[in-house]
Amino acid sequence: MRSTTPQSLLRITVDNNELFTIHYMSGPDRGKVAVTANGYNMGTLDMYSASYSRKSKTYVLSNLPPSAPVKWQLPTDRAMVINVTSLNSSPVEISSIDSGYVGGAYFTDIYFNPRHNLTWKFNANKTTYADYYAAAVAAMQTWSNNTNLNLSEVTSNADITINLTTWQGPALGRARRLVDGQSIPEPNDFPNITSCELDLHTTNINSSHNKQSLVLHEAGHCFSLGHRIDYTEWGYGVMYNYDNGDTQLSTRDIQLINTRYP
Repeated sequence: MRSTTPQSLLRITVDNNELFTIHYMSGPDRGKVAVTANGYNMGTLDMYSASYSRKSKTYVLSNLPPSAPVKWQLPTDRAMVINVTSLNSSPVEISSIDSGYVGGAYFTDIYFNPRHNLTWKFNANKTTYADYYAAAVAAMQTWSNNTNLNLSEVTSNADITINLTTWQGPALGRARRLVDGQSIPEPNDFPNITSCELDLHTTNINSSHNKQSLVLHEAGHCFSLGHRIDYTEWGYGVMYNYDNGDTQLSTRDIQLINTRYP
């Protein structure tokens, strides 16, 4: 994310309340950002330096006073919302924010002024691939009906394009998040995502696989959810990193999406 607009907001929701690290580019023209965690003021990060350099700053929440409202609001709630707000018109550039994978929980994606109203299209013959199309419709309705997202089907210029294709490897599906038509690396870089290609591997997918579950999972990646590996606490859900045929969003997936798209 790079911005020159004062009060631009960058937000990330992480499944950890112990620490997080902001990775950024410093330089002679760079400005300052205000950092908060669950509403608690973590201070100002000055990105100025005499020359351009990639830097990182880690915030360890266990060092904060007991009154700081950054601990879990519930014993089973690890979500923490980190806001980074630019303070002036000087450029600020953040490459990523991570939460250290503490407790085996993946960090989730960041967004920049997100849009709730998103469009999707099915990029294949709806009659020939009626089963895939029905799965796509059901999956998108599930996301739209249970979260703050408002998803609508279009025939062109979609935010999310569902493709039936093949590629090398055993994967059943993948989500290729794009910025101005160019793929971005995962999972370590989080620029402003402008579109997403949701690919389903028609050779690897067979009758034993639930296609709706596969679309739900890959769409979750498009919306910025990472794989969920803390299943002993939250259950598997559609974002578990192995296909389990689930067609219902977990409470945690809904919480994270709604926090990210308030």
